[in-house]
Amino acid sequence: MGKTAAVILAWIYKRFLNDPHTPRRLVYCLPMRVLVEQTVQNAQLWINNLKQKGLFPDDRPLPVYTLMGGKIDSDWDFFPEQESILVGTQDQLLSAH
Repeated sequence: MGKTAAVILAWIYKRFLNDPHTPRRLVYCLPMRVLVEQTVQNAQLWINNLKQKGLFPDDRPLPVYTLMGGKIDSDWDFFPEQESILVGTQDQLLSAH
């Protein structure tokens, strides 16, 4: 298992347990678009796999938002109380909304 998987899956586990010390949002700041795209795809795959195997409830949303030039998920900031993963490039993460 790589570093990205270890961090994302550990964060999901801690959120699943409702650990009060684990923030609701996980933010990945990456230097290149290709890394953002890869991380978003992997995070969505891991979440889907956990849900398919019954290890994470289907009724608990866990969106993965992309924030990079040319593609910014516009609703990432609508629900600050919602658990989510933000993955983006530094310029977009710092300038988004």
